[in-house]
Amino acid sequence: MTHVYDFYKPDLNSPYPVVDGHLSVQCYTSALDTCYKQYCKKVQMNTESSLSTDEVNLSMFDGILFHTPYVKLTQKSLARLYLNDIVRGCSYVPSVLTEKYRNVDIHSSMNDKDLERDLVEQSRELYEQKTLPGLYFSQNMGNMYTPSLYYSLFSFLSR
Repeated sequence: MTHVYDFYKPDLNSPYPVVDGHLSVQCYTSALDTCYKQYCKKVQMNTESSLSTDEVNLSMFDGILFHTPYVKLTQKSLARLYLNDIVRGCSYVPSVLTEKYRNVDIHSSMNDKDLERDLVEQSRELYEQKTLPGLYFSQNMGNMYTPSLYYSLFSFLSR
């Protein structure tokens, strides 16, 4: 959690909040990085010592679902997790990508649109296998915000 004013209502007489969408996405991306890093670390600590650090990665999941205020965010989110795996040197990542991006600083790369576009393209197959099946309702009903993750889970399990 980060205490920022990305979505707030400073004027209680107004029916509308003040929204900083760019800041909201930055906060979401930062939280995504942190949560994934901590998850990988926790799994690593709770498994056998023979498990190497690169074995906890996106390829081990059957599905990867996200909060979906809009579908494009899921594609960017999966690409972001893929970048985390590249930087960690995970074995399933093609070596050419590891060489190209291994020195990328996760935090300073957050606003790099060229990097984001390249990673969205590089992670397309993973996205189509593990995230896209969970987007049936989001693609057909539109933005749902709060229930979006539950609908993604239902979509994924119903396929």
